Amino acid sequence: MMLRARNALTGAYPGPIPGSTEDAGSVQAGDYSFPVVQADDLSELDRIMRPLCDPLKEIVAAANRFFTHKHISEEYATLIIARLQRDGEMEYVNCGHVPPLLVCNHEVIRLPHGNLPVGLLADATYESDHVSLHAGDRLILVTHGVTDAENARGDFFGDSRLEAVAAKSSSMEDIFSAVANFCGGTPLSDDCTVVDLVYSG
Repeated sequence: MMLRARNALTGAYPGPIPGSTEDAGSVQAGDYSFPVVQADDLSELDRIMRPLCDPLKEIVAAANRFFTHKHISEEYATLIIARLQRDGEMEYVNCGHVPPLLVCNHEVIRLPHGNLPVGLLADATYESDHVSLHAGDRLILVTHGVTDAENARGDFFGDSRLEAVAAKSSSMEDIFSAVANFCGGTPLSDDCTVVDLVYSG
């Protein structure tokens, strides 16, 4: 299993955080919508998200409790957390984040499973989904700054352009190049993070 990550503009949390146990590897990505995020909040969320042996649904529920207890009105966070076993079986929980892309032989599959973002409802429940990866498959995670990147006319890069470049690209650098060419010099308004996980079998 190989993990590559790049952040073009700081601001995402936790961003890509790789971790591993003896039998599995985990990856997380997320976006805050909170206007102000304190350093101690980041440290506490990092502590919550780190227990790689805990069930993913329990980790996400703990993150939701953390955000709802902050009592910040009408604010929330999106996140996705995935755990990939050595045999290619992957469990993931998506909480309002950009759906991950699974690239198999240049065919792009958008994984549709999703839940509410964390921080909206204190009693929200979260479910996970599973997918099987085969040798050579790629899992691509992006933050909203990628799909929401704008050009001078106010058009968004969007899901369809992301899927098109993912289908024919061999690395995440192609995604960043496509976003840069699309924006044509228009500054990014949000973080632009890509996590590219290649399952080698």
